[in-house]
Amino acid sequence: MRNSIKNLRMLYACLILLPLIAAQLWQGRRFVRQLTLHTAWLWAIPPCLACATAIGLQFCIAQRLPAVGSAVAELTTILCIAPFIAVLGARRPGSKAWPWFVILPMVVVLTWPTASQLLNNDLSQPLSPSIPTACAVLLVTIMGTGNYFGSGHTSTFFLWGTALAIGMLHHFGIAVSTNLQLLALCLMSLISLRLALLRIRQLERSPADDPRSRLNRTWLMFRDLYGIVWAKRVMDRINQFAQREHWPFLMSLDGIVVHNDVPAPPPASMTRATEVFAWILRRFADPDWITTHTGITLAETLSPEPEPTAGPTTTHSQSAPSPVHPDSE
Repeated sequence: MRNSIKNLRMLYACLILLPLIAAQLWQGRRFVRQLTLHTAWLWAIPPCLACATAIGLQFCIAQRLPAVGSAVAELTTILCIAPFIAVLGARRPGSKAWPWFVILPMVVVLTWPTASQLLNNDLSQPLSPSIPTACAVLLVTIMGTGNYFGSGHTSTFFLWGTALAIGMLHHFGIAVSTNLQLLALCLMSLISLRLALLRIRQLERSPADDPRSRLNRTWLMFRDLYGIVWAKRVMDRINQFAQREHWPFLMSLDGIVVHNDVPAPPPASMTRATEVFAWILRRFADPDWITTHTGITLAETLSPEPEPTAGPTTTHSQSAPSPVHPDSE
């Protein structure tokens, strides 16, 4: 009797948390609707629907058909990984094909062992543990959430990764009820989303009164939205220009690092760096987002004959970035 009451309380808690999660997701859409991350946002909807289905099944048939409720709960956990994997493919033009050739096959492969059990076993019996399946899910979880370790969302997505790991504990012989899995997933997801939104809002409201602070703010927003994998690749592209044109600074994962012998970078070099960054961002963001956050219009940056950059910051050609150099593989 006590277990029944405890399980009901956990399910009711999930019912309360789920609309709050949906509200946080809707608020987050404002930050990604002009970015290729909008695909990742769309992939956050299926886990919400699967979680609602799992909660409903736990209310209705948990006692008679525990295998079904457990399977849908596991599907929810696997679907929660999909937005993180979507981020890893969030660069044009491949971002449109990434969901069909990477994410959907991943979901099918990870859910196949559970689906096989549902088709071939007695649904009135709990699902059999599968350590290979759990290891595969945990590996993909590390790949997805680990992209944000070292960004401003390190602790945030560590919580999310922990919640996904809890959903796999039963495969290793650790008794964790389906209701507890769902509650942990809902609670950690809500906390993670809230912290992530607070971080982006904080960056969005940070002062950007000069070219350097504006570039730093936009860079940190990009790093925290796209994660370390994409930030490292874009950073390397920017630093290629910095070395070629002898800028008095380099881009790091934490922002601009000025050379020790330079008291302050010249405004011309900072403007040039912003132009290069804006040009690279076209693979990730719409022109309006780029103009809003960098103050650079892509039509000007990509002009065939841009105005020369003044000062000692450009010892090579003063033309705009080559159409293939910054983000060529």
